[in-house]
Amino acid sequence: MCGIAGLVFDAPSSPGEIKKTVTAMSRAQQARGPDALYAWSNERVGLSSVRLGIVGSVGRAEQPFVGKNGQRLIINGELYSPHEVMSKLGNDFVDGSCDGLALLRWLEEKGVNGLRESAAMFGLALLEPDGSVLLARDAWGQKPLFVARQTNHWAFASTIAAMHQALGPLQIRTEAMVECLIYKSVGGLKSSFEGIRQVAPGGWMRLKPDGTSEEGFWFQWPDIDDRHATPHNVRLLLEKSIEQRCPTDIPCAVFLSGGLDSGIVATVATEKLKRLGLPLPHVFTVGYETGGWRDEHNLAIQHAKELGLERTTITVEAKDVPGLMRDTAIALEDSIHDPVTVSTLALCRAASADSRIVLTGDGSDEFWGGYSRFRDVPSSLADYLERTTVFHPSELGLAEPPASYLNGVPVPDAALSPLDRVLRLEESNRLHNYHLSRVDKLSMSCSLEARSPFLDLAVTQGAVSYSAAAKRPADKPKKLLIDAFRGRLPQWLIDRRKQPFTVPVQAWLSGELKSFAHDTLKGDSFVSQFMNPTDYLDQFQTLVKSGNRDDRFKDAIAMKVWSLLHLEIWHQSFARKMEEQPK
Repeated sequence: MCGIAGLVFDAPSSPGEIKKTVTAMSRAQQARGPDALYAWSNERVGLSSVRLGIVGSVGRAEQPFVGKNGQRLIINGELYSPHEVMSKLGNDFVDGSCDGLALLRWLEEKGVNGLRESAAMFGLALLEPDGSVLLARDAWGQKPLFVARQTNHWAFASTIAAMHQALGPLQIRTEAMVECLIYKSVGGLKSSFEGIRQVAPGGWMRLKPDGTSEEGFWFQWPDIDDRHATPHNVRLLLEKSIEQRCPTDIPCAVFLSGGLDSGIVATVATEKLKRLGLPLPHVFTVGYETGGWRDEHNLAIQHAKELGLERTTITVEAKDVPGLMRDTAIALEDSIHDPVTVSTLALCRAASADSRIVLTGDGSDEFWGGYSRFRDVPSSLADYLERTTVFHPSELGLAEPPASYLNGVPVPDAALSPLDRVLRLEESNRLHNYHLSRVDKLSMSCSLEARSPFLDLAVTQGAVSYSAAAKRPADKPKKLLIDAFRGRLPQWLIDRRKQPFTVPVQAWLSGELKSFAHDTLKGDSFVSQFMNPTDYLDQFQTLVKSGNRDDRFKDAIAMKVWSLLHLEIWHQSFARKMEEQPK
């Protein structure tokens, strides 16, 4: 687990200067890998990485890994089954070796399409014998990988901060700000800054020696086929995935919410470690000083007790929120307007003091039909997308949302059912930009590796091959997944109604954060170029004073205030630094 960075020049340049720049790029993302920094260059290519030690000794984990024909590989991520991979190649995986070396051997033999058989999350760069550099990203975008074209070279890295070191002052992309205000995050394959784009999830990009490039996809969507959509098969897939990601040589943490997905992960991981007679996972959960129905940590504690797990509860108080918002804005790089980011960062900080690996239940709802917005979905994707909005385009003076939100996103086949189309749209766009980006960026800012068993390639290929009707029969959220673990989980957890991971934004904004919000958004703020933020502040406070009991309406206005607040803090804390000359 680490961060990678590189440069690819069209013509010979100074190896020393190339190495100096890629080293600076890696230093800008050192939190992703505090244990070591590696840099290599020739007269055209520079490759660098920072390492968070998980698998392999320091002496055997130096990047780039060198191939049989001079290939050089740098990787940000984890191959969960290096022994299995090397066995398929007719070799043994030597204890103490790094999983990245096994992935290099696999790529040498199978090529980029061989990634279809990998249990891994990754963003990688491979210098090939002809001087081309192959970039590739895992199927769902768990690991970030940015790329930009300059006049005479390419730059790529795991973070925008690293790209800043190579590109110089960056310019904010106005469309991206609109996307964030409407949908809570950037969409498609672009970023918040002009000229910086993402390598597509499940995709590859080859940077050629002559400055041109080509790209494609190593991941292919399977056809829908419900023949294997049984609870037994789902259970087997997930058990293997969770057990692969549950370490046996270092301590392991679990983020437990009191819900189904993290409950499945905690249960299977605990069963495995008990069988092996190893220390059990340490559970981390989050609560709020406001209490109320939005605080589920008591359910997580109850489940942890039933599993016999040591547990730590992090309480997020209103006084902590301003600092957490600033820190999340810096870590996220692309502004993501979900209040859960502050809770996630607090959890990651606590867990990183106990372990380098945390197991999570992320990535389940998009594949197994969990969200309430999946109920009675319209046939029009545009109409469905309205369900995910915070601000309506008209509130920003627009007739419609920016087309850039779906830039590079494949349009699901119109022959699919409305819910199947919606699930595929979520999986190919919002999942990596809104959900997985925050999981990766916030955990890695704390030098913590987050492993998400629900995103295993075998599990997700199974899930996307099953119809929405099989996964959510009679509009019952995640019914197939629930049936797969019925009897393995407490009945109270199976029976409880699906609830999103909520944060007491209403209570914060009407109480201790009221003055902070006004002070941050008043006057000539960054967000005032899009709308008048005080209109929404005043509207929310008026609702609070009126005693209006419509929580859904108050939540909607509170979310608009939060969105404006986060974007303003993002500009102050992160974007302004990116607009300046790098130090």
